[in-house]
Order: sequence, then structure tokens, then C-alpha cells
Amino acid sequence: MPISNLKCPHCQTSYSLGRLLGHKFGGRFCHGCKSRLAFTPESSRRVGAWCGLVNFALLFPLAVTFGTTLFYSWPFWIGLVVFAPVAGGVLASRVAVFAPHEQVRAQRRRIELFPNLSRRDRWILVVHYSLIIPLFALVLLRLMPEWLLLPWALTACVVSIFALPILWRKYFGKHGMLRGAGFGNPSH
Repeated sequence: MPISNLKCPHCQTSYSLGRLLGHKFGGRFCHGCKSRLAFTPESSRRVGAWCGLVNFALLFPLAVTFGTTLFYSWPFWIGLVVFAPVAGGVLASRVAVFAPHEQVRAQRRRIELFPNLSRRDRWILVVHYSLIIPLFALVLLRLMPEWLLLPWALTACVVSIFALPILWRKYFGKHGMLRGAGFGNPSH
């Protein structure tokens, strides 16, 4: 079984994991037909969703075990800087799809933040993330005053109750990012 499922859309030449991890920032080129390649927007969303799930699965037990002091240590950040690009490359090689660079560039103008959700659901998620992300950042940096922590956390929990079914549909619903996109079977 090959490590990478990536193929050139023009000549169907396999794109190896080593080439994906060692590419320069200028772009990716097929070594068979020399065409310029890019990930489709759907593939980028799928890779981001998988990376988020993997990071949560790895960091949550560490945070529970060692507490928030772990996030202040330099070995944690060095490990994260080394691990994140490798894990992202492996996940991209398993679930992403290449397309011609020109086609992806033309599609970029039409990218939506949450494409498979209604307008109301998008607003709920924007409110959810605008409460949760600053809450975690301020708690981790120990800048949150105690008198503000409880009301902010309760508000975030109430909004999260509305956001959880939306997030479920976003990732696992009929047109969800992770549905039908298993590791060995990227959907085209």
C-alpha cells in the first residue's frame, strides 16, 4: 500500500510523501509532465479538519495530564514545530487531491468560510469561535480576570450547545468534510 494517494491530474504520476514534505514554498510541480499543482479548496478544508482532530486527540490528554504549564515549556513548542508539518504532510498525502494550479487559483475567489452550512448556521459558528478562541487564549496566557471567567465560560457553553449539532453536520453530515473521505479513499 503506498504512503501517498496524491496523483497528478494530467499524467496520473504518483506524488510521493517525500516530495510533498520537501517541497519549496514556490509551489508543487509534477516530476512527470512538469505541470504546476495545487490542492483543491475542498482538499484543503478536509486536511485542516483532520489536522484539527489529530491535534485535539493528542493535545487534550497531554493538557489533562500535565496541565496548562505544558504549554509554557520550550520542549513542547519545539516538538510541535517539528511534528506539525510532518503530520500535516502525511494527512495531506492521504486525504487531499491535486488539481491544476490555474484551476485552483480561479476557484479561490469563490471560497466560502463554511460552504456546506446555511447563513444562520454560519453566524452561530462565528459567534461560537469568537467566544471560544479568546477564552482559551486568555486562560492559557493567564490574563483572564477571575470575575470575568465564569460568565464568559457560561456564555460560551450556551453557544456551544447550539454549535455542536452544526459542527456535527459540517464534518459528518450529508455533505460533511470528513464523510466518505477516509484515509485510503479520498473523494474527488
